[in-house]
Amino acid sequence: MDLTIAKLARMVQLTPRTLRYYESIGLMPDPYRTSGNYRVYCEEDVIRLVRIKRLTDLGLSLSQVAQLLDRPDADASEDVLAELSARLEAEGRQIRERQQTITRITKASASLDTEAEFAERLARQAGPGVSDAESEHGHMIVDTVVALGTPNDRIRMEWLFEHADALTEVPEFLRLNALDKDLMDLPEEATDPEIQKMVEAYVAAHAEADTLFPPGVARMWSLGVEEVLEALLENRFHDAQVEVRRRVRSIRRA
Repeated sequence: MDLTIAKLARMVQLTPRTLRYYESIGLMPDPYRTSGNYRVYCEEDVIRLVRIKRLTDLGLSLSQVAQLLDRPDADASEDVLAELSARLEAEGRQIRERQQTITRITKASASLDTEAEFAERLARQAGPGVSDAESEHGHMIVDTVVALGTPNDRIRMEWLFEHADALTEVPEFLRLNALDKDLMDLPEEATDPEIQKMVEAYVAAHAEADTLFPPGVARMWSLGVEEVLEALLENRFHDAQVEVRRRVRSIRRA
């Protein structure tokens, strides 16, 4: 039986490129070559390739396939199959979790880029008094925390959502909101003393607001989340406003 690479590939439903790759990694032996340097395959090559295809169709990696072909005893098969079973079980759990997430997103009529649980909360808090900018800011925080945040970031976000309505009446948070509005009015040509005065007001207001967070709830976002949020927000602020935020973060981190 002398087969060309094209005929062998067609017989076992693979591509010539795949066969050449198997040869390059040692999974298939180097074939006999004619005087014209054409590959020619024999019966043993067909049998080995059929076995390779059967094992890869089971979901085994090429390294596992090589292990079984080189050591076709029962113990080796049992070890590899146990490893495969564990991997498939883990993948099954991931699939089920994704299916549950898709169901939550569908029920919440949420966009794919926002986690359903928080999309529902964002929707409940959106109302006539909420501007588009405020809504966009809320989505930006949620999406960043979900994608990059630590468990502490999630706890902080969940706590803020849970107490959102009550916090709008708390003097400490009202002072922070007022400072945010003052920051938006800060002129681009603000002097260093003016900038520093606002920084000190922010730091004092944050110190008061921090006392409202219960044990186990972070007072600040993690460095990774904060870095992304600040990078996104910097496009909305001029240099004096950015400097205020930078100094406040530095002092609070210290």
